[in-house]
Amino acid sequence: MNQSSADACGPQLTLTTKQTPLRFCAFEPGYIGINQHRHTAGVLIFEDVLIDVDMPVFSELSSDIVQTWALRYKPEMILIGTGSAHRWFDQTIYDHAGNVIGLESMNTDACIRTFVALQSEPRRIMCYLSAS
Repeated sequence: MNQSSADACGPQLTLTTKQTPLRFCAFEPGYIGINQHRHTAGVLIFEDVLIDVDMPVFSELSSDIVQTWALRYKPEMILIGTGSAHRWFDQTIYDHAGNVIGLESMNTDACIRTFVALQSEPRRIMCYLSAS
């Protein structure tokens, strides 16, 4: 993980991997800046790959969506960035997915920092970030 301020995005957190690094350069309510792109919808990241940049907002996540992620990618943990404020899941999401994998929610800013920190460990981490 590197922290720099080399461009107009300001301070950055960089996940350095064998592939192109994911550079988280901004989060403000309404957008997430990753690798010089502004994402206004939710994004889904698995390990060091940006999987989907048009995810539903946090309030539309369901246990079916989270279970689909868990079955398709088989992560050890899913981190959920809920937007500018921490919000809790519907209990059914914890009931279905929480029994199979680690599932944590936090505001998106904290989720980005946690995701980058956990990437230094050899773990299969998935991260959903809400731009709201």
